[in-house]
Amino acid sequence: MHVRLTARPGPCSKSEGVTPSRNPRTASATGSRLPCMECEVAGCERGAAKMNRWCDKHYRRWRLYGDPDAPLLKKPVAAACRYDGCGRKVIAFDLCKHHYYAERRAAERAARPVLPPPPPGMRRVPTRPNELIPVACSIEGCDQPPKVRGWCGAHYQRWRRFGDPEFFPPQVDTSCTVEGCGKPTNARGFCSSHYYRWHTYGDPLYSKNKPRVREQVVDVPPRPCATCGEQFKPANHVQRYCGRRCKPTRAHRGVNSRATVVRLGEANGWTCALCHGAVERDVYWPSPNAGSVDHVVPVVLGGTDAWPNLQLAHLRCNLAKEAVRRGRPN
Repeated sequence: MHVRLTARPGPCSKSEGVTPSRNPRTASATGSRLPCMECEVAGCERGAAKMNRWCDKHYRRWRLYGDPDAPLLKKPVAAACRYDGCGRKVIAFDLCKHHYYAERRAAERAARPVLPPPPPGMRRVPTRPNELIPVACSIEGCDQPPKVRGWCGAHYQRWRRFGDPEFFPPQVDTSCTVEGCGKPTNARGFCSSHYYRWHTYGDPLYSKNKPRVREQVVDVPPRPCATCGEQFKPANHVQRYCGRRCKPTRAHRGVNSRATVVRLGEANGWTCALCHGAVERDVYWPSPNAGSVDHVVPVVLGGTDAWPNLQLAHLRCNLAKEAVRRGRPN
């Protein structure tokens, strides 16, 4: 063994020329710190942490073998697990991690005592195999597993609250106390809406809305249909037609479109069929001189939207024709 007889400050010492103190109290009083010494083993540059002579590695060798330079004697380890076909890394006893814990569990199971099967209606506690408990709650007719004192959770809580596990608390009516209200109670025996009224106005039946009173329905006298002229009894004051056949549909109202006006204008040379004047093509509704679709026989008189029943007319001429038909001043 080659060791130095004198220790020198290592590379981790803070200052040079300071006499190190072996006593921590003296060192703290003088303001100097214990220097970081190098290991005394030749060729080792680690700091001396044990006895200010050796590093951890050489100190352990000295503790085990009596010589800090002694080589470490390691137990030979197999390259692979000793089970055939397992190439995993060995961790202990020539076994891989998987087979090592498998053998440990097998040994623990083999060391357990073999217990006889429990009697009917009883079972063993998993954490205390020697203790037997009932399979079901001891209350007749309850199939829930027991938890405390041989009772299930529900019967145990009844025993804690009422002193009797078979006590069944009476059912309490939880509906609103206001007559005719079947909503569940929220507070003071009222539902949410009635409690709000009581809390705000002092009366659960108070209402800011006026009572709704339906007006008396007045019978409408019979009137003639606007299309066929037959008498019918309308359901209200607005109804003008006796049925679907006489009421103009959306299809009837849809022919008065710009595309139909252009088609009629190109067919008759953009001439009004009522005043025989020229219809300007670039004038649009609602200008009185704009072109419009006129029915030769009005729809209310049985006319249809067939092409022979359509003609081009000024909007003012079309409205004047309808006013004359209804007997209104132009």
